[in-house]
Amino acid sequence: MRLGTLVFLLTFLFSSLSYADMSSHRKAAEEVLILTAVDRMIEPAFQQIEQMQLTQLRQMDLPEEAYSHAQKYIQRIYQLMAGEMRWDNIKEDYINLYVDVFSESELRELIRFYETPLGQKLIEKTPVLMQRSMLIGQQKMMRVMPEIQAISREMMQELKEKYGSE
Repeated sequence: MRLGTLVFLLTFLFSSLSYADMSSHRKAAEEVLILTAVDRMIEPAFQQIEQMQLTQLRQMDLPEEAYSHAQKYIQRIYQLMAGEMRWDNIKEDYINLYVDVFSESELRELIRFYETPLGQKLIEKTPVLMQRSMLIGQQKMMRVMPEIQAISREMMQELKEKYGSE
């Protein structure tokens, strides 16, 4: 009986220590997320995506009425995405992600870095870097868009020839 009690107590003790370690690890991940202001960067990122979609829509040379109509759908999509991606909906997922990717000691190092002036500057400049990166990507895509459209037309023509039109 004593052996069973001892095994139970040891199991309980180790599982409690493991839980305490995991709790500390999760708190470190949450602290990194707070320091890096992930919660405040989500909405502006979605607003940038919405603006990029509207810009791309504008570049399609649609009649104004069609543009206005399509714009309503893009705004509905944005509202749906922004609602689903609210911080309180994804916070635990982000914490799990950071816990899975970084050890607790690595998270502590990140915390120390983000508390430095350079770390704060990186946090401050990240939205600008993201916006400019998206613009670079958009510009590169616009450069190859005529080729993409030509390939798409070629594919559609080939599919029609092989499988008939519907």
